[in-house]
Amino acid sequence: MMPQCPTCGAAVEDASEVCAECGTNWMVEVSEPPRAPSPPQAPAPASPPPEAAPRLILKRAGALTEQIFDLGERVVLGRFDPHSGPVDVDLGGLPEAGYISRRHAMIFRDATGAWYLRDLVSANGTFIRPATGDRFLRIAADHPLNDGDEIALGNVRFLVCFGPRE
Repeated sequence: MMPQCPTCGAAVEDASEVCAECGTNWMVEVSEPPRAPSPPQAPAPASPPPEAAPRLILKRAGALTEQIFDLGERVVLGRFDPHSGPVDVDLGGLPEAGYISRRHAMIFRDATGAWYLRDLVSANGTFIRPATGDRFLRIAADHPLNDGDEIALGNVRFLVCFGPRE
C-alpha cells in the first residue's frame, strides 16, 4: 500500500518526498498551525427575576381578609352573567356582590409595564385611594395603580399588592 499525501490524499511513491499532485513535502513533519485562542465566552445574561403576580386582597370592616384574587396582564372584574358571559375575576360569590356590576372594572398593564385601573361604566362606580392618600377618588379615566393602593368597586374594597405573597 502506497503512502498518502497528508494534504490532498493522493498516493505518493515511497521514494518521492514531494506530492506530485499538490507539491506538499510530505516527508517533513508538519505541525498544525497554532490556533488563535477562542475569545472568552461572555457570561450568559442574567435572566430578570420573576415578577410576582399582582393581586387584590379583599377588605372587610377596614381589615384584610384571607380572600386573595390573583390578576393577569389584563383582567375584567365583575360578576358572571349568562347573557354577557364570564369575567376574568368573578366576584359574584362575595356577600357584597350586589354592589358590583357584571363588568365593573378592568386592571391592565400597558406596554411600558405600568398598571392601570379603568371603570367600565359601572352602576356604583370605581374608586381609588392611593397608598399615599387619605380619601377615595372616583375614577373617570384610566388611573395608575401602585402597590399599596386601595380600590373600591361600589362599596367592596381591596388592597392592591404587586409584591410576593407572604
